[in-house]
Amino acid sequence: MRISNLSLFAAICAPLLSACAVPSAWQAANGEGAPCPSMEGYPDCQDGHRVDLARIAPDPQDRVRIQDLQARYELAVGSGDASASAALFTEDGIFEAPGDIARGRAAIRQELTPSGATVSPVKAPHVVTNVVISIDGDKATSTASWMEVDRPSPSHQVQVGAFGHYEDQFIKSRGNWLFTKRKVVTS
Repeated sequence: MRISNLSLFAAICAPLLSACAVPSAWQAANGEGAPCPSMEGYPDCQDGHRVDLARIAPDPQDRVRIQDLQARYELAVGSGDASASAALFTEDGIFEAPGDIARGRAAIRQELTPSGATVSPVKAPHVVTNVVISIDGDKATSTASWMEVDRPSPSHQVQVGAFGHYEDQFIKSRGNWLFTKRKVVTS
């Protein structure tokens, strides 16, 4: 594969150029830099301009490991295993739900376990979609939509119990990704 001088220059200088508020010629030619004021806060919109997600998350294995972590959380919550859910956080991790914040694994386990119970009796599967992950070295953030699926009894139809989105922060420690913070937002 032959690389032109312009392509080489762009590959080396792109990270420096993306820091500018005004899109560079290279960014514009590659679809980057378009204004995105309504998308501010999303990983692919930084400083009011679009950025290439491939440059934000260059290692696809990290993306897969983070998505696996998120899936393991959903399986643990859906099966009512508060201990397994809490183990997916760092020792000083934060779990924030509407009206409550738990800091540390023990507090997270307690938050996910109703008072007086050792394992949550609530077994409600969650469906997660629209996952957007931004990775920066050994740290990452993510947003994702979720909905809780309920079936009050075998004679009832499946229904959406609740829905909202997650705002997650992660850290990679000894090759493993863990939650440093999970904020649950209900709609």
